[in-house]
Amino acid sequence: MALPDPRQGSANHASAQADPRDAIVAHLGPMRAFALSLTRNNAAADDLVQDTLVKAWKSFASFQPGTNLQAWLFTIERNTFYSDRRKAKREIADVDGAFAGGEPPWRSSFFCSAASLLDLALISSTEMPGVSSIKIFVSARVPSALASRAH
Repeated sequence: MALPDPRQGSANHASAQADPRDAIVAHLGPMRAFALSLTRNNAAADDLVQDTLVKAWKSFASFQPGTNLQAWLFTIERNTFYSDRRKAKREIADVDGAFAGGEPPWRSSFFCSAASLLDLALISSTEMPGVSSIKIFVSARVPSALASRAH
């Protein structure tokens, strides 16, 4: 004999004991529209709705039955959006992947002393006439503080 599903309730108590998780599907459209108004990007809006649903599902114990489910979901969605924005402001862009792994760039063999920068300047002046050492330093990604010492 199968146990009754506690979310089903009896026929006369169905509306009082209905699980609010069953009603989430009805709120997906308005949640996506709200996410689009926040992010102004389709992919980011879909990610925001998905993150909101995961957080809501995990914290359904804090939802009070009988209150406005859509308002509760929108609050989670808005707070998730603001938290993600604050987190993005604190992140440092690593465009060339220098900090993604391995040694920090200041310990690499090319981040070197002023003496080897002078060698680079001499090589550039003898082997590449007409090309300034500054252009060489920029293309080699030598920090400007070290490059200025080579002049």
